[in-house]
Amino acid sequence: MLPLAASQRLARDQRWFLAVFAMQVALGLLAFLVQAVAGCRVLFAVYAVYFWRELSGGGAASADDLEPLKLQPRRDVPSRVAVLVQTALTLAVIFVASQVFVSQLEWAGPAMGLPPVVGGVAALPDRHRAAGDDERADLGAPG
Repeated sequence: MLPLAASQRLARDQRWFLAVFAMQVALGLLAFLVQAVAGCRVLFAVYAVYFWRELSGGGAASADDLEPLKLQPRRDVPSRVAVLVQTALTLAVIFVASQVFVSQLEWAGPAMGLPPVVGGVAALPDRHRAAGDDERADLGAPG
């Protein structure tokens, strides 16, 4: 079980994520041009506020709060190479998991009979534009 300070920080981070996610879903329901212009500015502003609060907040983590490195669990101070290798492996796992997630969304949307707009809101990449199709075709609007 997480210590109280860690669970409070996790809860705060989850509230930020859910607020930004809800805002992005709402923006996804708007026209794509409005979403691209307004959405980027608003999301960057929200992330800037979050970043500033995290760096300037009094809840800074100390080295005592950190779990030992998975590659060197018995060392108090792990080697730089072990830190870099574990970081690279973690990023690789995140990348592969995100690709699996997107491929599952690409499969699940049409399987459930959802229109492409719903898939776009669910963070699907816009593959139709890469093929040269117009956004209006995605929305079912006449060309």
